[in-house]
Amino acid sequence: MLSGAQGAANGFTPVYQYATLTLTVPNPTLDSLTVRRGIAAQPTVIVNGQLYANDNLVVSEAGRTKFTTVGANGLRVLGDLSADSQLSVTGTLVANGFLVANNNVIVSEGGRTKFSSVGANGLRVVGELTAESRLSVEGDLVAHGVLHANKDINVSDGGTTKFSSVGANGLCVVGELTAESRLSVEGDLVAHGVLHANKDINVSDGGTTKFTTVGANGLRVAKDLTAEGNLYARKGVKK
Repeated sequence: MLSGAQGAANGFTPVYQYATLTLTVPNPTLDSLTVRRGIAAQPTVIVNGQLYANDNLVVSEAGRTKFTTVGANGLRVLGDLSADSQLSVTGTLVANGFLVANNNVIVSEGGRTKFSSVGANGLRVVGELTAESRLSVEGDLVAHGVLHANKDINVSDGGTTKFSSVGANGLCVVGELTAESRLSVEGDLVAHGVLHANKDINVSDGGTTKFTTVGANGLRVAKDLTAEGNLYARKGVKK
């Protein structure tokens, strides 16, 4: 073919035609592949290095999407998500079903850990722990701050309840109740056995003390003392 200048000089005008060819390469092995538009792979795509998608990524099987970036601010997995090594999520990880971690799980924000299983025989929550429904703990539950239960709390060992708020207008302790420091009860305190106080006991109503051991060498009753049965005194009784 003559060049444009040569063709015009000889009375010929060059004509350029372009054609789009579709090439099928069975089992290709490429060092790198750059596609400006879209790429569709029918069977399987295996990437030993990094896979970049500037727009969206959709992986489906038999017409059912397994995971996609379409309509998601990140990656949306419709079925199970399995990571043989480490799974790192910079934004939010939402699990509508079970979240299973074969090794450890760490959730942090701004470099500050919120909860983690690293170094813990279970789950360690650094801040607040909120359960909209039921919270079940197989082992120990340690709260360094205040423990809130919006409905009920039940602590059992070997199927035997130790203490519970179920069916009680407060807290029902089945066995012994031991307080290392102060024990404060807003309503009634009912002891079916012996009530021990290693230091003092004080019972008041409306801010007025009824009886107490505070400041007394024994028990001081502020007002009337009523005994339905016998009243025994090892020493004398003073008025």
